[in-house]
Amino acid sequence: MKTAIIGGIGSGKSHITKLINSLGYTTYNCDELYREITQTQEYIDIIETNFPGTVINNSIDRKVLGNIVFSNYEKLELLNSIAKPFIMNKINSLNLVNDVFIEVPVFIGSGLENNFFDKVILVEAPMNLRIKRIKTRDNRSLDEIKKIIKAQPIDDDLRKYATDIIMNDTNDKALLDRVKDIIKNH
Repeated sequence: MKTAIIGGIGSGKSHITKLINSLGYTTYNCDELYREITQTQEYIDIIETNFPGTVINNSIDRKVLGNIVFSNYEKLELLNSIAKPFIMNKINSLNLVNDVFIEVPVFIGSGLENNFFDKVILVEAPMNLRIKRIKTRDNRSLDEIKKIIKAQPIDDDLRKYATDIIMNDTNDKALLDRVKDIIKNH
């Protein structure tokens, strides 16, 4: 069974994924898969062509690219359209047997929302907590955080795909109990 773990930035998708992994399940993170893709010359060349000035010393400057795409919806759509086939190829190359959980930061519009997954766990958290997490983790300004959040689908849109929802605003024991309940009912 393939299960997606989705949610907005700062909701705690990675934390939930780590909890699931601690229970012995196979997990993948699309951000990590994407980082591998961004190291390939083919992808670097495509990004340099479409986003001039974002490749420095043959490496994609994620901050520069992020500033471009999170300030311009059309540029974000272009990046997603470039990244999508690479990510789908990478996911399809994985050995997806038994129960596997994949953290998917960009779900809607990725193609993964179209019946690729058997189950979808949506991770939610209050906006003030999400902003606090992002500030702490990424050392971003409030302006940058708001741009990123605005560029992402809202929880209401993600709920349409969710088979389960985890509110990530509590301690690890309560979260782990919730995760165990969801997995048990798979």
